[in-house]
Amino acid sequence: ENPGCQEIVEHGVNGLVVPGNDAFALAEALKLLLSDPDLRKKMGQEGRKIVAAGFSEEQVISETLSVYNELVVSQ
Repeated sequence: ENPGCQEIVEHGVNGLVVPGNDAFALAEALKLLLSDPDLRKKMGQEGRKIVAAGFSEEQVISETLSVYNELVVSQ
């Protein structure tokens, strides 16, 4: 398994997903992004929408504190 936040990337919508340890696939994805500024802009805008909707500062803080509280209570 590859580390990272794969669940946030929707292939072709807000990024490109390539198989791990596949340098050729990575090179092809980079070539596509380098050659298509409109695609990069569209994917960036879509990514921003996802982050704004699901990863606000308040939401991240709240969820982090919830995890801390669970850890404290379980000890």
